[in-house]
Amino acid sequence: AVWRILEALDPEIREILCLKYIQGDSYQEISQLLHVPRGTVMSRLFHARKAFRKQYLENEAAARQQRRR
Repeated sequence: AVWRILEALDPEIREILCLKYIQGDSYQEISQLLHVPRGTVMSRLFHARKAFRKQYLENEAAARQQRRR
């Protein structure tokens, strides 16, 4: 389920989530890789987590409705 959600997200969102949570890169490392300030990395991660959470909750709600049928 997690991989399907990641694949459904915009590439920029998927990239920053993967760098942080799959590769385990620090904010500083991500900042250097993407050539953006550390604050931008933090902001993008905040929005990326929010988008992931929204997609996850929508998928869970759909799955619950399927199980009820």
